[in-house]
Amino acid sequence: MIISPGQHIINIADINAVKKPFGTIGGPVKNMEGETVLLTCYHCVFSPKLSWNDVIPAQAFSGLCVSDNGTAYSGKVATIEEVRRDDRIDAALIKGTDTNTIHTEIPELGNTMGKCLLSQADKGKVFVRKYGAATQSTFGIFDGFIPSFGALYFGENSFHFLGDLIKVRSSGDKPFATPGDSGSFVLNTNNQVAGIIVMTDGNTTYAIQSEIIESRLNITFI
Repeated sequence: MIISPGQHIINIADINAVKKPFGTIGGPVKNMEGETVLLTCYHCVFSPKLSWNDVIPAQAFSGLCVSDNGTAYSGKVATIEEVRRDDRIDAALIKGTDTNTIHTEIPELGNTMGKCLLSQADKGKVFVRKYGAATQSTFGIFDGFIPSFGALYFGENSFHFLGDLIKVRSSGDKPFATPGDSGSFVLNTNNQVAGIIVMTDGNTTYAIQSEIIESRLNITFI
């Protein structure tokens, strides 16, 4: 099968959760070796057999399951190559297995065109879009940055906070993103990646800036 952006990531601890999106495969990047891999959030692929402090998951616990249109592909269809979560990032790199290849085009949006750097001066002026497993294609407006925002992560008793997140507000009748869209790429109108969705709160969506992801994971947006 083909592993591609926009697919619904199924929590490997709950293979029957096809109707409850656990996250979204965001899009393609180049890793340190120059290979094309796929990027998402670490919390989208996390399972109880992993640790939030992991960087390179043990291969025995790095399996990933996905679904297309509500049809689950059971068994390990991809591996988790590298993960990182700290006060600035929540991200994971995904590779296909020997029998499963990677597709790079984001549904309805097309191929990415590198990254874009947003500034506070762009607030209210830059229109963005995304494709996620939960709400598919939606549109929004860059609404500046937030110094810190947190969420309760699986297995933890207190909120984990991330800093310098992008804020996106919906430009339509429905939220820009909901739970299950985490990991989706936030693109400007030139298909440049501004960030990846990590948290939602009603009509506001929060994303990790692309340049932070590049520096922390040593990857390049393509």
